[in-house]
Amino acid sequence: MKQHSVRRDASNSPAGLSLFLMILGILVALGGTVFAFADFAWNEESSVIACGLILIAAWVSGSLLWALAWLLRQQYETSLYLKRVMTLLGERSQPAADQPLTAGSGVRAESGNEMALILAQLRELNATMLLSDEQLRTKRVRRQQLLAGQLGADALAAISQGNLQQAQEILERLGNEVPGDLEADKLREALVRAKSSADAEELLESIRRCEDFIAVGDYKKATVAAEEVLAKYPSAPEAIALFDRVGRESETFASQQRRVYYEEVQKFSDSRQWRRALDAADRLIEDYPDSPEANAIGGQMSTLRSNAQLEEVRRLRDDISKLIERKRYSEAVKIAEDIIVRFPGTQAAIQLSEQIIKLRELAQGA
Repeated sequence: MKQHSVRRDASNSPAGLSLFLMILGILVALGGTVFAFADFAWNEESSVIACGLILIAAWVSGSLLWALAWLLRQQYETSLYLKRVMTLLGERSQPAADQPLTAGSGVRAESGNEMALILAQLRELNATMLLSDEQLRTKRVRRQQLLAGQLGADALAAISQGNLQQAQEILERLGNEVPGDLEADKLREALVRAKSSADAEELLESIRRCEDFIAVGDYKKATVAAEEVLAKYPSAPEAIALFDRVGRESETFASQQRRVYYEEVQKFSDSRQWRRALDAADRLIEDYPDSPEANAIGGQMSTLRSNAQLEEVRRLRDDISKLIERKRYSEAVKIAEDIIVRFPGTQAAIQLSEQIIKLRELAQGA
């Protein structure tokens, strides 16, 4: 009973059917050949053309049966090979039940995942080989639809989260892999709107930062910030207006500041506060070297420095006198030595050079 079942299964298998079709093709070809020659030899009414047609029909039929058998056998052998490979991979991807877990179990798990992926790809390949052209086209369209849906959702999420560069990259991939997708055009429009909104917000933030510099009178930083905004948004009316505003207010501030410095020089000079007058003149020339006020003060700088020097020497001599009165001779010596070194040509330096020995003796005896 079992033997009959096995034989029936073998006869019904693709390999058995392929062998049957091959034998049938050979028999048809040989039978047609024999029949054609026999008919031509025995039947006097048969013509060469009729016998030739019989011969051609027999061999064409036999060839078709042989080709069909060969295709069937190839398909069957390919299917068996894929099943054998998947079986072997499946056995390798499953660890033995009695195998203990070790430090390398994580590596085996990763290897198992790779095997599972390969198995899935092989199953996909096996299924694809059995599909017709129309089924392949339908499957390709379905796969593109799924891919477009997934990429579209990812792009929309990136736009919502403000990851505009990531959204741009996703849409480029969508355009390459699923060209002509209508939803992609809508997503690109949404991305353009999101970029416009982000640019507008960034422009406003840059304007606020520039206005903060203006508020504290730091027009150098305000000018740099306005130039950066205009370079990034050259056609934005807000950027152009900001640049013009900073230019006007910067010039007004500079004019006021120059006037303040100049008036301070005159005021401190009139009150004979030469050091303060010299400091104001130095700031004026340093901050606005090419201004008319700086040119006007330039001719007075020699007098201002000389008077400021005399003023400082006089102050230091007064300090020395006060220290001597308090018998703090060591401190008096230090100041005297400082005057001699810093102002060597002055009358005070000459006089202190004559007195410095006496001061040192007093300091040592104190």
